[in-house]
Amino acid sequence: MKSKIGEIAEKMLEKEEIVIKGEEERVIAELLEFLGLIEKHENGLYRVTEEGKKFLELER
Repeated sequence: MKSKIGEIAEKMLEKEEIVIKGEEERVIAELLEFLGLIEKHENGLYRVTEEGKKFLELER
């Protein structure tokens, strides 16, 4: 069973940008953004940073 972070990691590594759905995903996304692993764009989509790609590969 994957962690919620692992699920988000899968989505973010499969697609260049993702939409965060639900309260739990939003909280995780805000944490990842705070850590500099993803960045939020003005259109509401999240994109993985280079540092984030390395981290998310480990979470996979």
